[in-house]
Amino acid sequence: MYPSDSTPNLDGVNGGIRILVVDDMRPSTDSLAMLLQALGHQTCNAYNGEEALEKFASFQPEVVLLDLIMSGTTGFKTAEMMRNQFKNDKFTIVAMSGWTQTNVRQLALNAGCDAYLPKPTKLEDLNSILALVKAGDHSLANFRESPRIS
Repeated sequence: MYPSDSTPNLDGVNGGIRILVVDDMRPSTDSLAMLLQALGHQTCNAYNGEEALEKFASFQPEVVLLDLIMSGTTGFKTAEMMRNQFKNDKFTIVAMSGWTQTNVRQLALNAGCDAYLPKPTKLEDLNSILALVKAGDHSLANFRESPRIS
């Protein structure tokens, strides 16, 4: 994550959200979880797809932040399995990846993700998603990624 030019408005997410953070890069997972906790959210970490599925059942997250390229079960497959195993639950899957292939966003959506955020992720984009989920928009129909500056 990198800072934007201005401090993000966090008013939309006060009260916290249960967030499952999934990435096989432990430092990335742990630092993102610490940031989210500092913002008032509850987090649970998983370091691979199999662990994410196990922890999903007990933690019952409202949001899953899911790395797409992981060893073992990929984020794509993990998203598909979550949608199949927990189809009666209301939750949002946000794919996050440094993979820059042009169709990665569509591949993530096809796998069952509700949104895709490229890494490094802008805090304002993540905050926008969390505010929409907090307001009840789990489909993220109103999410628009902020423009990237090259």
